Amino acid sequence: MKAYLLDITLRDCEPGISRRVILPAEITFEQLHRVIQAAMGWEDSHLYEFILDEAQTQILDDMVYDDMKAQQKYYQTLSVKDLAKMPNPFLAKLKIRKPRAKIDQYLEKGMVFQYVYDFGDDWIHDIQVVEIKDNYEVNYPEVLSFEGGYPIEDCGGPPGYAEIHHVMSNPNHPEYEDMKGWIDPNWDAPYDLDYANIYMGAYLQLKRK
Repeated sequence: MKAYLLDITLRDCEPGISRRVILPAEITFEQLHRVIQAAMGWEDSHLYEFILDEAQTQILDDMVYDDMKAQQKYYQTLSVKDLAKMPNPFLAKLKIRKPRAKIDQYLEKGMVFQYVYDFGDDWIHDIQVVEIKDNYEVNYPEVLSFEGGYPIEDCGGPPGYAEIHHVMSNPNHPEYEDMKGWIDPNWDAPYDLDYANIYMGAYLQLKRK
């Protein structure tokens, strides 16, 4: 089975978080979204998008796609002068796709693209296609290696994540006790590689043809 070897790295995240993942090439971007969620340890509670071709193509969450497509159609009716006044004039020519598009129609060895999760916290994942394999023997994704623990939902993105680590690593910090009172006690749990792969094998299998 053809498969992609991907390096997934959270941008501007300190301490750093990354995963190396291998996955069947036949999956859709919607399925890739679920793979990233499981590999990183997210809770899949926010919208997302994929950005390809240096932002010329976007694969959008279903909820975002309909709104963006309607806005694009409106932009395409405007004159060049009126279009220039819009907040995102390039939207008129942007290629917008639904998440059920197959990843093997877009991914090539060496390319880098982005997965953005939670448009409020703005977690940007830089994804590099490291290698394309032709002899992958299982029908589900696997995390092969990792760096760092789990990101934290609804913490304010990378700046908030860094601040939590800064405060919680210093019991003498003036905000330590307050933060300790509301933060999940397992916020700094070590990454569980075995659990991630058991989950993927159980829930993210590609159906055999």
